[in-house]
Amino acid sequence: SNGINTGDASNYNLLSTTGSTFSVSRATASLTGLKVYDANNTLTGTQLAITGVTVGGTTQTLNYTGSATLYDPNVATLNNYVTSSNLVLTNNGSYLANNYVLPAFTRNANNSATVSAATATVIANKTYDSDTTLSAGQVTITGVSVNGTAQTLGFSGSAALSDANVFMTNKYVNTSGMTLADGSTGVASNYVLPASAYNAASNTATISRFALTATNVNTGSSVYGDPIAPGSVTFTNKFGTDDVN
Repeated sequence: SNGINTGDASNYNLLSTTGSTFSVSRATASLTGLKVYDANNTLTGTQLAITGVTVGGTTQTLNYTGSATLYDPNVATLNNYVTSSNLVLTNNGSYLANNYVLPAFTRNANNSATVSAATATVIANKTYDSDTTLSAGQVTITGVSVNGTAQTLGFSGSAALSDANVFMTNKYVNTSGMTLADGSTGVASNYVLPASAYNAASNTATISRFALTATNVNTGSSVYGDPIAPGSVTFTNKFGTDDVN
């Protein structure tokens, strides 16, 4: 009885459960690969997340043994996914691997991967010319190293120094007017330019001193005991209004 339809339960007999079976099928776990571009397709540690069902607002997570790789290591690759020949699910505390199976190693609702762009390194070197403008030959842009050799990139647009003077410290390249271009070994879409700010790891600039040419050198002269007469010199190749006398 349910307290309302009194006596309804008396119309039924409970069948015996002897010999009955009940099974729970395994759910398909989700693989998500996330890494910053490094020119290889290996996934390690937290670069691979394995998740299961959500219970009470908390998504179950699982561990693994074996190795996992990306289908493709490049940023621009669409529909990237995780591949493996020996990945095995393992328990994560009370979250049990036996409740799950791995998804197919193809792009699907349970298998995806994203590669984000790495930050390129910008280094400028020039001889002082009183100007902040940088030519293409004065800027070197490199990326990650492959077999000990850094990938190289080019750029279009305009590059400029933060300051035109030799003595200023922490100089950097203003990258706001630059657009990365493919280089001899690097693909532009795998990288982003560093911010227009000094960063010892990714954005630095050096200015070397300019060699002046002296003409009409007059060393001056004086008689012992008299004030020293100043000499004079003319520099024919100084820049603009620079005062170098």
